[in-house]
Amino acid sequence: MSHTAGAPLVSVIVCTYNRCESLRDTLEALTRQVVEDGVGVEVIIVDNNSSDGTAGVVQAAATASPWPVRYIFEANQGKSHALNRGMREARGDLMAFTDDDVIPTPSWVQQLVRALEAHRADVVGGRILPLWFKSPPTWLERQEELLGMLAILDRGPRPIVATRQDAYYVYGSNMAFRASVYREVGAYRTDLGPTGRRLWRGDDTDFVLRAFHIGKRIVYAPDVVVHHKVSPERMRLSYFRRWKFESGR
Repeated sequence: MSHTAGAPLVSVIVCTYNRCESLRDTLEALTRQVVEDGVGVEVIIVDNNSSDGTAGVVQAAATASPWPVRYIFEANQGKSHALNRGMREARGDLMAFTDDDVIPTPSWVQQLVRALEAHRADVVGGRILPLWFKSPPTWLERQEELLGMLAILDRGPRPIVATRQDAYYVYGSNMAFRASVYREVGAYRTDLGPTGRRLWRGDDTDFVLRAFHIGKRIVYAPDVVVHHKVSPERMRLSYFRRWKFESGR
């Protein structure tokens, strides 16, 4: 599909590490995006030292995609390094982010574009709903804090503008911002965020807070929806203990 001059070009950035089968699902969802005439899309996959079949999965997706799909290898280990590389490579007016274990709805890109325009926002994010691999234990379903540790987010059916009291209305697996925000805020901190199997966090939170503190308008838009896979091993207390310990470090 062609990009019309004057309409936005959206750079969708996905960082990945040894999850080629899960990434395949994400790529299939991205090829099914439905956007208004003229809106352009490019998909940027940043491979952060994967040793599995990631490159082949991306190549296969590129042949079937209505949008350009670009494969980039980033040797510096760590998601923040991969995010920074993706943003440097992006050509779009808007940068959209999701993860290799997330399934965006078919209207995801278009809803991000609409939300940025409708709310005069600089940064937008939306709902991240669970895609359980098996029925979760009851103690997990009822704990909002634990769901947040799984990057599950649902702030309800109405848009919310972030305030100084609570700027945590968007998560990195369902987020977009104007390219100008990156130029003003700068890169992700590479001492934060997951690296390999290390569960360190804080990279997205730090970036969003820096944007907030220089006056950027951050909006939660409930119509922007993705589904986040939750595997059985992430439904155990041992996972949450490890998450808390490593995040505390």
